[in-house]
Amino acid sequence: LNQKRADYGREIIQTLSGKLTREFGTGFSRSNLAGMVRFAELFPDGKIVHTLSAQLGWSHFTLLLRVMIRWP
Repeated sequence: LNQKRADYGREIIQTLSGKLTREFGTGFSRSNLAGMVRFAELFPDGKIVHTLSAQLGWSHFTLLLRVMIRWP
């Protein structure tokens, strides 16, 4: 079941990537969307994200994601 769910998740991200790119332009590649999903998992509190996003850009958040994923 886990492999089927993983395949389904990849399909959804790929499909969503195409739809968002057609509607809004670049920035919604499969890898970007996967990063956005990881971001939402690691930073579930919208208030904190809102506060931080006033001072940090997406590139800062992607760096934080890389650090946090490697953190023990």
